[in-house]
Amino acid sequence: MADNKRQHYVPKSTLRHFASDPNRHPKPRQINLVNIAAAKVVRGASLKEQCYQDYFYGKNTAIEKALGQVEGYFSSLVRKMIGTRAIDERDGWHLVQMVALQKARTLRAEEELNGMMEKLIKLFMYNRVDEHDLRKSRIKINDTSNRNVGHALALSPLMLDLKRFLLANDTDVPFVIGDNPVVTTNWFARIHHPQRAIGLARFWAADASADFTSLRVDDA
Repeated sequence: MADNKRQHYVPKSTLRHFASDPNRHPKPRQINLVNIAAAKVVRGASLKEQCYQDYFYGKNTAIEKALGQVEGYFSSLVRKMIGTRAIDERDGWHLVQMVALQKARTLRAEEELNGMMEKLIKLFMYNRVDEHDLRKSRIKINDTSNRNVGHALALSPLMLDLKRFLLANDTDVPFVIGDNPVVTTNWFARIHHPQRAIGLARFWAADASADFTSLRVDDA
């Protein structure tokens, strides 16, 4: 296999906390999977085969290698939170970066950015280009994932005013993780400003949890 060809947009170190074989030595290698689009359940799927694309961050593997170094620190931070069942406020900045980066680096984030830009450009080109040609054209940004990562890291300070909470699962019902795992919401904005509840500084939220066993994948 080519060096750094298999590039994950959800790190394996994160997925391992949801493994179906958590006691396997030295590292878990399986995960239970639900593919919603295909209405299919796979038990004991290969963990390393999930949430990746070949050269997702480009054939110049500098970005992938840099992300790998960041993931190593983030992985130790998650283990620390799980072990202490608490968030050390001194780790607040690193936690913000982790959430912002994970939100921006997924396949879904790439699709959303390309979809938005395609609509904007086609709207701009309306009545300037033949409508038939415009409808059948597909517009995509080069290096979308790398751009998303750069923007997320640059804008992450906007999240520093958020309070941070750790949710620990003390029930028999396990948590799941998805291929687009950061959940964003702002119920206050949705109730009082339903047309203005969009934006990095307005509706970010995330959780860090323990005792995980499965993975939810929305797309094939």
